[in-house]
Amino acid sequence: MEKVKVVTNEVELFSKLLQSAHIVSDAQLSEAAICAKRLEIPLDRAITILKLASQERLKPAITAKEMVVAGQISLDEASHALQLANQNGIPFEDALPKKGNIASATGNHRTIHLSTSKPIHPLAALLLGAKLVSPDQLNQAVQKATDMNLPLGKSLIINRFMTRWVFGQVITAACLIDEGKTTNDTASKLLVDAIQRRMSFIQLLFESGQNCNASGETLTLPELLVMAECLAEADYQDIQERKLIDKKPYVQIISEHQLIESNLLQSAISLLEMIGDYLRPFQAANALKQVAIKKIPVYQAIAELKPPPQVPQPNLRLGDLLVESGIIGRDSVETVISKQNLNSSLVRIGKKLLEAHLIDDSNLYNALRCQSAFREGVISANQAVAILYCAHDEKLKLEDAFTKCGVFAPIRMQWNWQ
Repeated sequence: MEKVKVVTNEVELFSKLLQSAHIVSDAQLSEAAICAKRLEIPLDRAITILKLASQERLKPAITAKEMVVAGQISLDEASHALQLANQNGIPFEDALPKKGNIASATGNHRTIHLSTSKPIHPLAALLLGAKLVSPDQLNQAVQKATDMNLPLGKSLIINRFMTRWVFGQVITAACLIDEGKTTNDTASKLLVDAIQRRMSFIQLLFESGQNCNASGETLTLPELLVMAECLAEADYQDIQERKLIDKKPYVQIISEHQLIESNLLQSAISLLEMIGDYLRPFQAANALKQVAIKKIPVYQAIAELKPPPQVPQPNLRLGDLLVESGIIGRDSVETVISKQNLNSSLVRIGKKLLEAHLIDDSNLYNALRCQSAFREGVISANQAVAILYCAHDEKLKLEDAFTKCGVFAPIRMQWNWQ
């Protein structure tokens, strides 16, 4: 009887690990459990019979289960390692929590010594200046990145020294330093504040008086690929880090690391070149997404865009955006806007809406950012309305509303508030 209890526990354990790693859905897991019980076979075998996942896909979860049963790791550690492995495309074993010091094959402990004259990594000064990691943690992360040929960001996340979101702020700051738009000292101070307030680094830079908006026509290749869902935001951060280090063109980095198929890469390059003259960024992204899904030529994907690129975009005024997203009524906003000069800036109109107590600071800020993203062409009018509505209705930060709506819009293009 005790043996049956252990098997049942192992089945429950395996189910939890599969769910935490998002290998199968809850419905698929239920289906497989019924099949396993009926045929009296292991759960993993039922999953492969039903073709819900391959044996290779299940292997990390099976290993995790065996290690938990053997008492080598806890269930939480196994679940977290599976998630890291799945998100970052690395072996399960490499995502496991580190036990003790890093040792070489000969048993000697290895340490990378930090040097003020020659930093061990281009991001080292920023990470240490903002006190996001200790020197020892940086040593450990750099060593793991070197051993596994990983970007430092991925190593920092695997070692649980920071979250993907925090590293995203670091990469944004580092890119702006590289472009000469801020200094390392300023960036370090703003990063501390950004992480404490869970606010984007670029927003704090904007609030400090720095003009950091970028035109939609400056959209980069990796940004287009993320907008088209051909790459994940984690891939984007890795590419940005590699570019900072290697100083290579985006095309070369993406090709060398085989992040997407060469045909899709060529299609992305072609569409990127059409931005400004013929396509807006969101249209190029929509076309590329169809190229990837349907395996169709670029020009066919463009021809299938609805509405077609030649149809003028709607004139989405600030007031229209606030009304259509359900934040204020049209009569109220028209009363305020009618009293303004036709050449009044968006910020001035926004201040008048604040003074009339029709909106609060958060709604105004979000509306201005959404309208900027629309004006720069990285989101459509419908997306701008949906995102602003989501942020207001569910009381989310704007970045979280973008994520919930399944939209990636480069944050550097959300500050055109003229």
